[in-house]
Order: sequence, then C-alpha cells, then structure tokens
Amino acid sequence: MKKHEFWPAFLLLLKEKGVSEKARPWYRRHLEAWGSFRRAKRSEGQDPEIGAILQLYLEKLGRSPQFADWQIGQVLDSIQWAHSDSLSAAWIEIGRGGISAAELTAPQAARW
Repeated sequence: MKKHEFWPAFLLLLKEKGVSEKARPWYRRHLEAWGSFRRAKRSEGQDPEIGAILQLYLEKLGRSPQFADWQIGQVLDSIQWAHSDSLSAAWIEIGRGGISAAELTAPQAARW
C-alpha cells in the first residue's frame, strides 16, 4: 500500500475501531514516531529483526516519564492495527499482557 493510500485507510480503520475523532491524530503521531524509530534502527546497519526493534521501542517508551500507561496503550493499538489490519503483517500480535512479536523483560511486561 502506498503512503498516500495508507493514511486515509488507517484513519478509517481508527473510526471503525471506535477511536474518537479527537484522539485519531494522536494514533497517527504514535505510528509516525514508531516508523521513524524503526527506520533509524534499520539505518544503523545492523538490520535487526522487526520484533527486536519493537522491543527496543517499547522499552524506550516504558522508561519515559512522559508516557502514561494509557498512552502506551494507544501506541500498542496504533502499531498493532496498522501492521495487522492495514498492512496484514503476520509478525505482530500485541496483547496487554506483553507482546508475542518480541518478548519483553518482566518489568515491562508487568506494566501492561
């Protein structure tokens, strides 16, 4: 799916998921931040597996005092919905008890 097709489809998906119109821009921002983080990690030359990148990203957010649990929930939802619903990616399956794409350490997993 091309970028100009993705965002309208993602915003429609958010509407279908019951996300309020006011919150939808935040889901997009979370997804854009994830994309930037993912590209930066891949450009470091190591080309780590996507699950490992996701684990690093969630650990980074988990250490940030700027993110409340509900905001991390938005991040998790936006990543899961974009990749599993919009992009049909098989590598991601996120739950509030942790993630199966990349095992979180016990402290992070306990947070969700």
